[in-house]
Amino acid sequence: MIATPPIVVRNFIDGAWRESSTGATFESRDPYSGELVAVAQASSPEDVSAAVGAARRAFDDGDWRLRPGKARAAVLLELADRLEARSDVLARLVAREMGKPLRYARERELEPAIDRIRFYAGAARLVEGVVTSAAASHLLNLVLREPVGVCAFITPWNDPIDLPLRKIGAALAAGCTFVLKPASDAAASGTMGSSPVTSCAPFPTTSIRTSSVTPFLSRACTNQIRLSKPRRITSAPVSLCTRLQR
Repeated sequence: MIATPPIVVRNFIDGAWRESSTGATFESRDPYSGELVAVAQASSPEDVSAAVGAARRAFDDGDWRLRPGKARAAVLLELADRLEARSDVLARLVAREMGKPLRYARERELEPAIDRIRFYAGAARLVEGVVTSAAASHLLNLVLREPVGVCAFITPWNDPIDLPLRKIGAALAAGCTFVLKPASDAAASGTMGSSPVTSCAPFPTTSIRTSSVTPFLSRACTNQIRLSKPRRITSAPVSLCTRLQR
């Protein structure tokens, strides 16, 4: 049996795939066979700062937040199509790296993830304001919904493609930019599952993909003052760490 070459996982920051600023890496292995699946970047606080800064510039200086809902919807639908075209490859990667049965990876993770991206494409068209009746009769009160800014997502290993895409789809539909820190135990799955976002040209994405020291990196993420909305669905050590920072 010929061994499959390991996947090299890099960080996607400011429109380019990069190695960690320190050059440090870590390994992701098949939990059944122990075979090496991926070599990923052990990201540093400096990498976090670069990713968040790029996402902030993309939000403040770019036009994604100003695009109409139908324009955001069109790009999200393209993203769903690209994910669907790679769904078998991605399902096999999840099964190999995370240990999930292949059928379960296809039917419980990839198919729902693609469906949710299409749902968010529809939702992008439905962002609406409200006219209130609290003001005097000669005045008009408007409530307008605007994108919150830069979102940070720290996600776990158990659904390494679906959980990041749930957050990414909602953020992009609303007009936000994001930074993603997927689980180190599924570094290749988290990266490959979200990488089609980087090839959909209008997306203002920047992402720091992996770290071998998750509580430390999570603390660096949640301490960034340039973040508008940190969000974590993650493991106990990271949750404890980020709670203590608040």
